[in-house]
Amino acid sequence: MTTQAGIWMDYRKAITVILNNDHVDLTIIECEEEHPSKTSGGHRQVSPFSHQDVVAEDHRKRRFEGGMEKYFDRIIRRIKSSSDVVLVGPGQAKKEFQNYLREHHPGLRVRECKSVQAMSNAEFTRYVCKFYNHAYS
Repeated sequence: MTTQAGIWMDYRKAITVILNNDHVDLTIIECEEEHPSKTSGGHRQVSPFSHQDVVAEDHRKRRFEGGMEKYFDRIIRRIKSSSDVVLVGPGQAKKEFQNYLREHHPGLRVRECKSVQAMSNAEFTRYVCKFYNHAYS
């Protein structure tokens, strides 16, 4: 039997479920980088030169993108033995990860990329087992 994987992910964490024969393995991978917030504009600085203390928005974005690559690589190390994967989660993180996979690991097939809301670990494990017609107990 081939190894199959499911990933629920957002920008903060990824839940991976690996199915191999009769074994189900769940792991949680935390993202170490925070999603950058927009700087608030439209007000005057109180003290002179205080604007120099603010980190440039493009610098924060580059740092976030570098952190996301590390996050994506940690997920890939976890699922690298899988023949295919199902990606689910809220927001855009799963789409960015799917694009990253296409670019850096084209051999890994994404069977489905779907938007879903938050799930408990047990709910997600059942979802992946049902998707691959794998027994879940």
